[in-house]
Amino acid sequence: MLFRSTFLDSGVDSVVEIRNGVGIDRRTGTAASRVLYSYEVLPRGSRIPFCFEAELPVVDSVVTDAIIERAVVALIAALRNGDVRLGGAQTRGLGRVELVDARVSRHLFTDPISTIEALGDGRDATDLLESSDHVVRTGLHVDVTWSSHGNVMSADGGQGFGVDTLPLVGLIDKDHLTVVLPGASIKGVLRSRAEFIVRTVTGRHLASPTSESDIDHLDQMSQSPVITALFGEALESSSTEATKHRGRRGALAIDD
Repeated sequence: MLFRSTFLDSGVDSVVEIRNGVGIDRRTGTAASRVLYSYEVLPRGSRIPFCFEAELPVVDSVVTDAIIERAVVALIAALRNGDVRLGGAQTRGLGRVELVDARVSRHLFTDPISTIEALGDGRDATDLLESSDHVVRTGLHVDVTWSSHGNVMSADGGQGFGVDTLPLVGLIDKDHLTVVLPGASIKGVLRSRAEFIVRTVTGRHLASPTSESDIDHLDQMSQSPVITALFGEALESSSTEATKHRGRRGALAIDD
């Protein structure tokens, strides 16, 4: 038996935003040496085709079918509720998606008639969509809303005519722009402050480098397991130590 759910829509076509980022040196509060990066972002409102399949072996097992059905229903519910994120920087503002206009069908290959049906659209499985409406979300979700007491702007990497700095903007649909405060920037500010608090409470200070080459940005960020659990840890592919900077996702997620 094959469960198939599809989401096909053209939406925003061939639009990719380029964002720039830097690491912040915890000693100076300025851009860290050799920590400059760029990444591509699909703007809000982008619609992408999506299809997933759950394939079961042809066995006489009602229990197996039921387990797979529950898993499919749970995944559909998570996608429709926006609980599944795609791509990179998922806790830093990006990757939030929502499944809409979903279609679910069953493709049976247990007998000749079912096999012929499977060559087309299969049998409708709207009952799985209806079941996903009643899935109870698990885990602890805390949403924090805030507003600025003053003017706040995240700068773009480019320059304008007659001005040195432009605000970062992004598409909200194919025809309109809005200013953006990236989740990466907000999370970076919160992390820096949290690290300062932990260093103050524990009395652990950042060691002074003997030269600029001795500054290790990842070492600055891995001073506390509490900070790592909340904000995550970057993966250092060049590390020669097996246990150093393996990389992990933090528990705290900040949207753009």
